[in-house]
Amino acid sequence: MRGMVNVKSTADSETGLMPSPATWEAMEAFNEELEAAGVTRALGG
Repeated sequence: MRGMVNVKSTADSETGLMPSPATWEAMEAFNEELEAAGVTRALGG
């Protein structure tokens, strides 16, 4: 089964402002947890 995650835009994302390094690290850690648990097989976007 495949699923897709949609994230609502924010005023910052609409202007092209990238997330902070701490936010990137948190997202990467979450994705690694999902992969380790066998929930995620591939990430793309």
